Parts: sequence; C-alpha cells; structure tokens
Amino acid sequence: MATISYDGQSLIIDGRRVWLVSGSVHYAAMPQELWRSRIRAAKQAGLNCIDTYVFWNLHEPTPPLDPRQPGSGQFNFEGDLDLRRFVQIVGEEGLYCILRPGPYVGSARDLGGLPAWLNGLPQPGARLRQADGPFLEACSRYLGAVMGQVADLQVTQHDGGPIVMMAAENRWFCDNPTQSQKYLLEVTRYLRENGCAVPVIDCNNLWSSTEGVISSWCGADRLTENLRQLRVVQPDAPPLVAEYETGPPATWGNKHHQPIDAPQLLQHLAGILAAGAQYNICPFHGGTNLGFQAGRQTAARFAYATTSHSVGAPLGEAGSRGAKYLATKQVSVFASQFSQLFSHLSPDYQPVTTALEDGHGLGVVHLRGTQGQVVFLFKDAKDRATQTTLVLPTGLTLPVALAE
Repeated sequence: MATISYDGQSLIIDGRRVWLVSGSVHYAAMPQELWRSRIRAAKQAGLNCIDTYVFWNLHEPTPPLDPRQPGSGQFNFEGDLDLRRFVQIVGEEGLYCILRPGPYVGSARDLGGLPAWLNGLPQPGARLRQADGPFLEACSRYLGAVMGQVADLQVTQHDGGPIVMMAAENRWFCDNPTQSQKYLLEVTRYLRENGCAVPVIDCNNLWSSTEGVISSWCGADRLTENLRQLRVVQPDAPPLVAEYETGPPATWGNKHHQPIDAPQLLQHLAGILAAGAQYNICPFHGGTNLGFQAGRQTAARFAYATTSHSVGAPLGEAGSRGAKYLATKQVSVFASQFSQLFSHLSPDYQPVTTALEDGHGLGVVHLRGTQGQVVFLFKDAKDRATQTTLVLPTGLTLPVALAE
C-alpha cells in the first residue's frame, strides 16, 4: 500500500514528490463513449491529472424512501453515471485523479449539483449548505454512496488507484466561522469515515478553512500575488489553483463575456508556476449540460447557463483543439517534463518581483530548489522588445530572446 503526504511544496507518494498538472473533465457532461478520448486529449496536452465533479442530483434524483415513487432512495452509478469506470479509465491512461464530490459543486449546474428534492425535506426544512440536521443526514448518505464506489481506487489502496485528492464542498464564500466549523467539518468527517485516505482540499479562497483540509484558490485574476498570500497563510501545504477559470458560462439572452484568449491563458498558467504552485484548468473540457441540468448564475439576476459548458475551454465541446489547446500544451508539457524541479522548489524562497498583471515592462521571477533553478520572464503584449539580458548569480550575463 502506498503512503501519501504533503509539505509546503507538493504531494509526496511513497517518498516521491508529485507535481500535479490537472484539467477538469466532467464524466456526467458527456456520453461514456467519449470518456477515454477526452482523457487522452488531456494527456496529449501535457496534463498528468484529471479533476472531475460528482453530481449528486444525477446519482440520487429522487428522495430516499418516498412511497409515491417506486425505487426511490436508490443511487444510480450506471451507464453515463458510472463514476467508478470513469476513474478506472483515468488510471488506465496513466493519470492521477482529483475527485470532487461536493455536495455542492458549482453554479453552472442546476442548484450547484444538489438534488431539487432537498427543498422538500421534513420541517423545519433543510437549510442547504449549512449544519442543518436533515441536510447533513442526506449528505452523509450521499457521500457514503460515492465512497462506496471509489474508496478502493485511491492511491493508498492495495492495488494503487489514481485518486490522490478529494474536495470537500466548493466555493463556500461565507464569512461565517460557526457554520464553517460545523458544516464544512462535517462534510470532511463524512469523507474520512467512509474511507477517504488522501488529502482533502477546499476551494474557498480563504473565506473559510477547516482543520486538516488544504485551502486552495479559484479564479483567474492576480494569481501570482494571491498564491503567494496563500502560501504565507498556509506554509505547510502546497499552493494549488483548484479552479483556474478558462471563461465564464454563457447565459441565455445575455451578451457573452469574452473568455480568456490563448495568450492570456499562457501567461496565467505560467504565472501560477512562477508562484511555485500547481493548477487545475476548469474546465479543460466542459462538455454539455444535458437536459435541464444547466444552472442559474448567481452573479446576475435571471441569468441561466446554456447547455454548453465548454465556453473558453481548451478542448471544445465536440473535442476540437484550437489556439487555447496549444497554449495549454505549451505550458503543461513544460510543467510535466520539469515536474521534479518544480516539486523540489524551496517554498521559503519567494524573491521580490514586479506585479505580473499590470501590463508594464518586463517581469522577472526567479525560483530555486534542490533540483535546479528556473526563471520566468513576462512581457507586456504591447512591448516590442525582442531581447533582454539576465544577470546570473555568478555575475555572468545571459542574452534571452523574447517572443514578438
């Protein structure tokens, strides 16, 4: 059986450091016949890990033991919802897996992936995403069912599966320490009691934290600065962007927001690496919100996501590969090939540098560790310089060509 741990820089599996270069591929957003091809496309883009949500509303569409509905209370993990088979394919393709069972997973899905029948739980009624008795009881059943499918597919198990991380909840942006300790702690406890033996992460941008859970970041703005702050707050865990957003969901009847383009994506991913952090591109392939699964967006009134969840994703809804796919590959192959360098960087060496997203001049970031050093150069798109010169620690100079 493998052992897994972590420190301020990376995961450590059986004494070997692992650097995650991940992308989200949601199994329930596409037919199972496409799973392997989408996973292989991620691998060909240089990724070594697949992240996936688990959608509670699809796996338990009816409330437990409802006498009006024959077969109620039964979980469905078959066909296009065969979570276990999806994770197995990830492992067969030689990739790691980050599993994100929620219970809430995100606003692009109807009710964030929570079953609608939760609103009809017995009085006084369930207060969703809080430490409410009926809701917690339902969460416990659901997470127990999920772990029953995948517990033996963790890297720590006898045969060594691909799962190296799990996530508790998602984007719980609440300044409520009481609920944080009650609700989030309970979600983590349900995972642990049902066999979770790998590190657990959140994705709350430090709005809330739970003992024993790795705090991670989401978004696409000022990542280098935010990740450095995350490292200061949490020095004993590796910094991770659990959701690097490639673009907001498209909504019906509204002007589409411009998704991140290929040069921006290239710069952002490089900026994450320059902070000594790991990333998960979300979505790498978003697939389709089949049926009526698209959700209402909380950022705008009466804004509902379209069926396509691949707006801005490097791998298109039909599997197309364009400029953003090539940009992803450019950075991710580099990160994967030099994974030992990145995973052995010194977390205590964070030299002063210029802000990388101000759009002025040339930004230089130098990182070092026991396996070598790396220097990142960030040039504003309007800067027409084609060359610069670096001064090395030895005093020697190194001319460097810059892309036009």
